[in-house]
Amino acid sequence: MSYKREALEIAVPILIIVALYAGFALYMGNWSPFMVVMSGSMVPALRVGWIIVVRSVPPAQIKVGNIIVYHSTDPMIPDPIVHRVIKINDVNGSLYFLTKGDANPINDAQAGFEPAEGIPQARVVGKVVYVIPYLGYAVLFLKQPPVYILLVTLLIALIIADFISDTAHEKKREGEQKESQNA
Repeated sequence: MSYKREALEIAVPILIIVALYAGFALYMGNWSPFMVVMSGSMVPALRVGWIIVVRSVPPAQIKVGNIIVYHSTDPMIPDPIVHRVIKINDVNGSLYFLTKGDANPINDAQAGFEPAEGIPQARVVGKVVYVIPYLGYAVLFLKQPPVYILLVTLLIALIIADFISDTAHEKKREGEQKESQNA
């Protein structure tokens, strides 16, 4: 089999997956429409290891009771936060969402994740529209450094083994061709 054909057999499925993901991301209005729940702050509604599907919506469509994903105003909190809206404040035409994890005793403003009036609408990533239980456990498992290093090492070893195997087969074919020409 030629290298071009092998490359196509690998590239085409990857391109199809990327195109499907990009299409879904555009439809959801969010380049990260899938997220894994990383903490137990939303138990029982959401549990660690569940995948959430997040859709970007206009701020006016977010209602009290919705679960939203937002980026904290605290620069020490790099990961998005997934919490329920408990109050909406309109400050000079801009919406601010006061949020709280279902399992948390205090709201996010009291915990220091957001200003007293709530999270500004510009920091909202989107609204949780669907939940896929348990599937995120695989993602959490694969993100562990030892597992990640092992998988990368195995992938590199497979690529090297394939290259060595192809080189050995080529040398064998060349040797057979020379023998047949000499005979």
